[in-house]
Amino acid sequence: MRELLVVIDYQNDFVTGALGNPAAAALEPGIAARVAAQLERGGRVLFTRDTHGTDYLNTREGRFLPVAHCIKGSQGWGLYGSLSQYETGVRDGVSIVDKPTFGCAALPAEAEALCGGAPDSIEICGVVTDICVVSNAVLLHSAFLNARVAVLKDLCAAATPEGRAFAGRFLSLLGERLWPPCASPEKRLAAAVPVKTGGLLLDGFFEAGFTLFLVRPLAALRPHYLLT
Repeated sequence: MRELLVVIDYQNDFVTGALGNPAAAALEPGIAARVAAQLERGGRVLFTRDTHGTDYLNTREGRFLPVAHCIKGSQGWGLYGSLSQYETGVRDGVSIVDKPTFGCAALPAEAEALCGGAPDSIEICGVVTDICVVSNAVLLHSAFLNARVAVLKDLCAAATPEGRAFAGRFLSLLGERLWPPCASPEKRLAAAVPVKTGGLLLDGFFEAGFTLFLVRPLAALRPHYLLT
């Protein structure tokens, strides 16, 4: 079986730099362990690096996201922490592809070349969940119709809870395995969520695998709650 792990844009600028996120920093041990385990069992690992030039702010993406980041050759462009070891020398089973924007059109071809054919299983992790992770998950899911494609959401980070929830809803529409629930049915618990302020909380519950099984009449609740 051809197994591929794709690590999306786990670079300094997305962790501690221009677009830094503490949630991304916390992923390092998990991503590093997943990469090591993948290589140990003979799988393949493909890293993407968001890559821009000094004219970034004049590009379409730069006008949309006017924060210069991942400028080629800069410290912020490099892979973060212990993952930087994979940028030096040639390593069996490892490839790096530089991409100029959110989704990488060359990614499917790079994946097939690295695996020696179409991969049977693709796991995806990295940052940012609701931008580059989603974009490349869709590309790979569309390119390899018979592959099992899954986003490792515990090894992804978004800038906001809303962004993470959006990514989960969107990917769930494309395939049941793309955004699998974290919790097993026996671990689902009952919870009360405020109706007026509970939208984001509900997103979090659904993402974790909870099921909405009862809505009490509003008049029967003090204050107004939905029960899940």
